[in-house]
Amino acid sequence: MKRRHGGAHRARTIIAFLGILIAATVPTSPAARASSTAGQQLDDLLGTLARVSELYGDSALNFTCVERITQTRFRSLDRIGERSSHAFDYFYVFNTAEEAAASDGAIRAGLRDYRTEPGVALDGEAGRVNPSDLGLAHLSRAYSWIFVFGADASSSYVFIQEPDGRAQGKPAHVVGFEPRQPIRMGLNDWSGRAWIDKETTQLLRVEAVTSAEYLASAGGRAANRTEGGLNVSTASDLYGMTHAEVDFGEEKNGLRFPSRAMLTGTLIRLDASDPGTYREATRQILDRGIKMNRTFRVEQTYRDYRFFSVRTEAEVQRRLRDQGPL
Repeated sequence: MKRRHGGAHRARTIIAFLGILIAATVPTSPAARASSTAGQQLDDLLGTLARVSELYGDSALNFTCVERITQTRFRSLDRIGERSSHAFDYFYVFNTAEEAAASDGAIRAGLRDYRTEPGVALDGEAGRVNPSDLGLAHLSRAYSWIFVFGADASSSYVFIQEPDGRAQGKPAHVVGFEPRQPIRMGLNDWSGRAWIDKETTQLLRVEAVTSAEYLASAGGRAANRTEGGLNVSTASDLYGMTHAEVDFGEEKNGLRFPSRAMLTGTLIRLDASDPGTYREATRQILDRGIKMNRTFRVEQTYRDYRFFSVRTEAEVQRRLRDQGPL
């Protein structure tokens, strides 16, 4: 009896082992493998972009350039109402938390734009020009889109791998980004997509829309929504949304810098009780742009980049390859 019992036990053990072996060797479906591979590729790409953002942070206070802002305001039926253009010497400054607190809300901590009239020596706040004071809408910190992918800000976004594309004549990864709650103006109040050079992992182009989720969470009627100081509407059921397009066509010392930014504003009638209408409006603008019912269009161009300290292209590439801290 013991012998028969032991044989039955061994048989059951062998069958169980074969079941485990078969389960372990059954291949996953092609769709599952593709999904897993795509997820890993996106994680790897985001990790490299986080290192790129640190390199940009290192360079943010080390350049100046000439910026020109050209604004066109539209009347009904997209008729041009007025146009104006101004040039500035443009660079970045950094405000500490203490300086921001002392300003009573006039400035924020962190990197910010700083503009002076061309050729005017910097003389503290007295030398600064604010485009809003000139009635100009504008995109703040066009340089800073890479920081969407920084280690500190990445938790404020959801990233989506999109089909590959081309920008600046180069093959590119395309990554979509959508804000996570809570939506905070100046941090994650845009939704969009970025084209990333497959060879160098540099930003080539960004397109984004004023975050629909921000408008929804803030109850952001167009009457209360401004972009760079430009009030876009007074209608209670119309929402002002802005489409930004930024080309990184200037390549210096192994990094790419903005060459042109375009802002286009429009008014869209949305159902405030249905957040889905905000997201649909955002998707349509990203896919089609804004061609009609424009309220304003602003072009910002950047040229004559000058650097106070120079990081070599070889150093940039070495630090991007380095998997350790930058």
